Amino acid sequence: MKAKKTSKYKEEKFLFLLMGFIVFFLVLAGKLIYNSSLKEKKAKSLSGQTFEKHDPQNPLIPPEEAERIKVYYVLRGTDELVEEEKIIRKSDSLLAKGRKLALFLKEKPETAALYSPLPQDLELRSIFFYNNVFILDFNEAFKKIFGMGASEEAAAVYAIVNSFSSLKEGTAVKFLVNGSEISQGEGFLDLSLNLESLPSLIKRTGL
Repeated sequence: MKAKKTSKYKEEKFLFLLMGFIVFFLVLAGKLIYNSSLKEKKAKSLSGQTFEKHDPQNPLIPPEEAERIKVYYVLRGTDELVEEEKIIRKSDSLLAKGRKLALFLKEKPETAALYSPLPQDLELRSIFFYNNVFILDFNEAFKKIFGMGASEEAAAVYAIVNSFSSLKEGTAVKFLVNGSEISQGEGFLDLSLNLESLPSLIKRTGL
């Protein structure tokens, strides 16, 4: 009699555990189906929309929120600047656009004939805008530009100046390094001055 009770208890325990496993797998399956349904709905909601993928901080930008800005790079074998258009959000503030522009300037251009003349370890520490002047405070890597030749230095400096000046018409650029002004004579250009865009460096004909 005792053996029958023990056997019955084991059967009931097994059935209880089995029911527990079944409930667990049903809940898990339901969750997976729900997540799959959400992904499908999201995919459908995005279908028919196109996105720009040029903003490093916002890789997907709907067209109605996109704004094109100019970024200047150097044409290989010359000292001429050529623009590429990049995409950012319209809603970005002027200073936020400037920070993204600084990132674009170091990137490899999409056009193979162009290159970025800036040191890859160059960083924009801070940016201000006052009296129509962009005040750009770079890290020490900016001074590597002074080790270039005169034409290469001009191309590097005016890649920055022309790019930032295109963000807002009639603006100039002031350079700082680690919060300090750059002394006259450190390079071929006098970077103690506010610099305006130099259209003569821009290549006017096709590549």
